[in-house]
Amino acid sequence: MEHYYLVIIKMLLAIILLLLYSRISTSRSIAPATPTDQISNMVVGAIIGGNVLSTDVSILESVITMALWTALLLAIRLIKKANPKIKQSIDGSDLVLMSEGRFNVENFEAAKMPMDQLMHSIHLQGINSINQVDEIILTAGGSLIVNTKKDRDNSLLVIARGDILEDALEKSGKSESWLKQKLQEHHVDNIDDVYMCEYFDNDINVVTK
Repeated sequence: MEHYYLVIIKMLLAIILLLLYSRISTSRSIAPATPTDQISNMVVGAIIGGNVLSTDVSILESVITMALWTALLLAIRLIKKANPKIKQSIDGSDLVLMSEGRFNVENFEAAKMPMDQLMHSIHLQGINSINQVDEIILTAGGSLIVNTKKDRDNSLLVIARGDILEDALEKSGKSESWLKQKLQEHHVDNIDDVYMCEYFDNDINVVTK
């Protein structure tokens, strides 16, 4: 009977730890999770499941294991934020499947996306024919961005929470030095102070933290 009491206590503790872990390690986002998020969630599930069912693992050991994993995850996120190249190597980069109305067959094959799934996604966005599409981007998180030929003048998000979005900046045709100069014109000297920045019509719109 004592074993069942211990399991119940561990289960309650696991729920509390999962809630804390969720609040600390993740953000509210409409975008799909990154590969790092997906792997971390699987590891957390394995840690919680193993600790709850095992009679050899004490409550204190369960807490320490979860705390160590959360600390490791947060450290990885800080490293990715500090170094965009490391972030790209861990989470991957966006794949341009179509640009200026032309398919990139090599990237499409690398994405391993069924053609019927692509067409279904396009139709769900109210686009009747592939001839109406100007650009298709498969993001590192797994979402599909489809821009029609009418959307060419849409703005581009070039900075998000202090991070320069290299792909968007390259698409805008501007350099990082140009962006920093524009930020200075908006009285912003430190990119880390920028919450979001969009590029539109050869200018930027900045929201600071």
